[in-house]
Amino acid sequence: MNWKEIIKFDSDKRSGKPCIRDTRMTVEDVESYFAGGMAFDEFLNDFPYINKEDILACFAYMLMEESKPINENFFDIIKNLIENVEVDLESPLVEE
Repeated sequence: MNWKEIIKFDSDKRSGKPCIRDTRMTVEDVESYFAGGMAFDEFLNDFPYINKEDILACFAYMLMEESKPINENFFDIIKNLIENVEVDLESPLVEE
């Protein structure tokens, strides 16, 4: 998975903020939900058009592109997500 295939920019959507594919869900929205304590399964149930690869792409984008400081709970959030999700470790989040 390459996050650049999932995270898109469209000046007509959400003021050009990075969004998941053709949705209006921004990377910042995803970060806010998980930082607020939302469980992975709850997120997927509430937003059935988003999948685990989309969420991982958001986190990869945050690590690679964001210039703002990362939420102090960021790694705890990812740890909790990974414990509840099967992750294909053979497929890198970022292509070199």
